[in-house]
Amino acid sequence: MYPFTVDAGRRGKDFEYFLCTDYSGHFGKGRVRVSDWFYENFPKDARRFVKADYAAIRQYGRLLQQMTPAQVEHSLFQLLFYRYWNYNLSKPFQEQFEHNQSTAACISVGAVGPKWRLYMNQSRVTGAVLLRWEDCTSILSQHLTTLLQRPIQLCSMVEDYDYWCVASINGRFTIPELHSLLAALSATTVDFPDLIPEESNQTRSFSMEFSRALLQHYLHASWRYEHLTEEYLMVIDVDIAVPCMLHYEWRGAGCLMQS
Repeated sequence: MYPFTVDAGRRGKDFEYFLCTDYSGHFGKGRVRVSDWFYENFPKDARRFVKADYAAIRQYGRLLQQMTPAQVEHSLFQLLFYRYWNYNLSKPFQEQFEHNQSTAACISVGAVGPKWRLYMNQSRVTGAVLLRWEDCTSILSQHLTTLLQRPIQLCSMVEDYDYWCVASINGRFTIPELHSLLAALSATTVDFPDLIPEESNQTRSFSMEFSRALLQHYLHASWRYEHLTEEYLMVIDVDIAVPCMLHYEWRGAGCLMQS
């Protein structure tokens, strides 16, 4: 692009800017080597960032070439989260940046690799968690079966990518059972005013707020944000207390990452 002309540099790694000097307002001396300009104008910390960013981009490129369009779609939100968003402004940037790029690369590897299992032998997991809806309903079905002492089988319902809930597919919940669930959560109808139906003595589904509260109760977790797709629930700024011997199996892009 005028007044610049770019050509490959030495050893196949550097490249050169050739600058037109027909007019006095243009840069002088004919050419600038990128490596020289880089070291003359960037402080040490900035050079470290640029090199780490370049290495990460190259790695993303290799991984994305191996992914199908569906795998890219499933991983995109997590990649963007770790690359651009997951930073604490009160802490040093570079360490966070390098950690985030490593985490994002791990997500991409998990997306293209076979199914794998993560054994959670830490006391807490924080960061972002991607849950398949089938995992959510399995977790909650087991949790309600234990709490209500009868077999419960749930399905998930996702509407317009901003609302989700769970519903029973093998019966309905009675008013006494709803009160038992509230007691298990140490909550009342003030916390969940829509839980108890006004014109019936039973219900098949829960609200999004109560469904979320049940999932958080089982996981001993809290989170600030959610992102929904047809297949996944992604929770962000999550903090989960994990029993030392507990393990889950996550398939494909359904990854649980520790930060």
